[in-house]
Amino acid sequence: MLSKEEIKIRMRIVEADLKTMTDYMMLQLGKGDMHGVMDATADIRELTAELKAYRSVVEVDDEDHRH
Repeated sequence: MLSKEEIKIRMRIVEADLKTMTDYMMLQLGKGDMHGVMDATADIRELTAELKAYRSVVEVDDEDHRH
């Protein structure tokens, strides 16, 4: 299992990847490359789910330390 610090590092990486894929999707959309748009949106969905999972772990850990 990853430590809280490792999760936060991974979150920053995923957030950067999410920005990159969003930019790529917009580029492909501008080119009219719907296959590229579909590929990018699939990656965006996976990255978003990963980020959501990391956030839930960090939030639960933060709540545990408040009590």
